[in-house]
Amino acid sequence: MSWLDGIRAKSISVLQINAGGCTGCTRQFQAALLLDSGKGITLTGNPRHADVLFVAGCINNKSADYLRQIYEKMPSPKAVVAAGTCACDGKLFRGEDNGISTLDEILPVNAYVRGCVPGMDEMLETVINVVEDGYKEYKDG
Repeated sequence: MSWLDGIRAKSISVLQINAGGCTGCTRQFQAALLLDSGKGITLTGNPRHADVLFVAGCINNKSADYLRQIYEKMPSPKAVVAAGTCACDGKLFRGEDNGISTLDEILPVNAYVRGCVPGMDEMLETVINVVEDGYKEYKDG
């Protein structure tokens, strides 16, 4: 039984953050929501209404502080999804001594959607799986 059966509305509220970069992952996720009717996923701009924090882009010192603040405002149960190569691995900009971190160095990550740019279906399914699994450690890699 999913926690979603009795708590909140039947949709999954996602707070989407682009920490910096090309915005390819965030645009791909938004396009997936439009093209596939969202599969019960809605976007919110308020962390207090969010079930899932969906983070894409390069995370520097300034955005890391901002992400921590947002995460603290989210109600429990909550999950974090790292999307794209920048948030998952920081490969493109890592090692340039510019304070780039991976998301799991900043927040407890429940799931990863790897790739540059990850597929639409993969992003939607990851968000759904994280919620349906009851926010257990759902990690791909």
